[in-house]
Amino acid sequence: QVLTVREGAWSPAGDLTFGYTWFRSNSTVPIGTGKTYQVTTADYRQRLRVAVTGQVPNWTPTTTVSGYSGKVGKGTLGAPVPVIDNPVPKVGQVLTAQPGAWVPAGTVLKYRWYRVSGSGKAKAIKGQTRVTLTVSKKLAGYKVKVRVTGALSRYTTRSVYSASTAKIVKA
Repeated sequence: QVLTVREGAWSPAGDLTFGYTWFRSNSTVPIGTGKTYQVTTADYRQRLRVAVTGQVPNWTPTTTVSGYSGKVGKGTLGAPVPVIDNPVPKVGQVLTAQPGAWVPAGTVLKYRWYRVSGSGKAKAIKGQTRVTLTVSKKLAGYKVKVRVTGALSRYTTRSVYSASTAKIVKA
């Protein structure tokens, strides 16, 4: 998330320039100096504030400090829709889930495969929690899809599903 300062009305307005300094919680150590601030995982559970200094030539600079924000919550993982490497599977083949590039790097991924009936009802396939799925005879007549779940400290866990394959046929 990007935070942006709104300076409000200052007087005199002619030749007015601004400087910005961002801080976490009760710290006096600056964490940013622009009009905008990109919230990071280091800000998790912290409260943020910004000091705005207005300067007009030949005048003494004036600084005002904002109130604190609410506590920064968990970030959101960037999660592409996963793809199954073979959209037209046959019994005996091995399917591989391609999760795409999750953001940020370092996200831990888990997999869960589902069989999908003709009516579209999905049911987890017992024990199938790896990146690959060997298509068994029991899956003939069903479609399959995969759920990829990403987890990382200071981020909300997120799950995304692939599209279903075509109906599985016997080899």
